[in-house]
Amino acid sequence: FERADGSCCGALWGGMLPPRHCRCFESEPHEHYTENNPVAPKTTVAGRAAKEKEKELEQKVQEYWTCRAHDFSTVRKNELKDNEISGRWLAEIGQNLPVSSGLDILDVGTGTGYFAILLALHGHRTTGIDFTRAMLQEAEETADSYAANASFLYMDAQALDFPDNSFDAIVTRNLTWTIPEPEKAYQEWHRVLRPGGILLNFDASYADNVRNHNQ
Repeated sequence: FERADGSCCGALWGGMLPPRHCRCFESEPHEHYTENNPVAPKTTVAGRAAKEKEKELEQKVQEYWTCRAHDFSTVRKNELKDNEISGRWLAEIGQNLPVSSGLDILDVGTGTGYFAILLALHGHRTTGIDFTRAMLQEAEETADSYAANASFLYMDAQALDFPDNSFDAIVTRNLTWTIPEPEKAYQEWHRVLRPGGILLNFDASYADNVRNHNQ
């Protein structure tokens, strides 16, 4: 876990988070291209190719989750109905929050809205964002069925459309392993956290066996 100032505040499910998940990422200094500084700007042919590859990856991720949205929603609905599972999540998240209700919480990569809905039902003001519209549609329908006061927005986790210091806490689950630029995402998440805010990231290195250096 991380606080808004980048300090670590605990372990996850009995094991420490990977090293990159327990540090504050800082932006790199930009190179300025001038006649006296022949360093080429990053928008080179290679840079454009990398951006195109990133967009291609994002599109594949969106297509994958669009196809899985309904079935995935069924799984999360079953979790919401399961008092034992939901109770364990509430206990895990709640022990790291400063108060038990009334917080502004952002659920990044909300998918079909499990965290946003669960926390809204327990008195928090929640916003869920996702990069797959089919997931958000499922989330809104589930929230309506529970009369949960949760809002959902289509948004890139690496480029948040929120002002600085907007949230008391951020939760995210099974997201960072799919993000092309996790450092950029972490910078954005810390930006929108209020001083003393908490970031809870539940994730693992799921892609170790399916990615290579060319993907």
